[in-house]
Amino acid sequence: MLGEHPSQDFGTAPDTKSKLVAGQGRRCAVHHVQEQGLSQRRACRLVNQPRGTQRYQATQREDEDALTRAVVELASQCGRYTWDRVKGGRLSS
Repeated sequence: MLGEHPSQDFGTAPDTKSKLVAGQGRRCAVHHVQEQGLSQRRACRLVNQPRGTQRYQATQREDEDALTRAVVELASQCGRYTWDRVKGGRLSS
């Protein structure tokens, strides 16, 4: 079965638990293997990449930049502030 032997698992280094390739690197590896003629399903299995992760398209909300600035400003003013207090406090209005 795939992944049982370290040489078959491209996600980890042999004889260790550390990762060789992660995130965008795996996506690139899947695309490269697909260019060699393998299906996306088989390429993902070979690289040990979930197909859902491979197909994921990141989206950015329109107000995300403003929200990030507001959170950073609040954090700089208040120091240690838990997310529950930020969410329930000044930013939720």
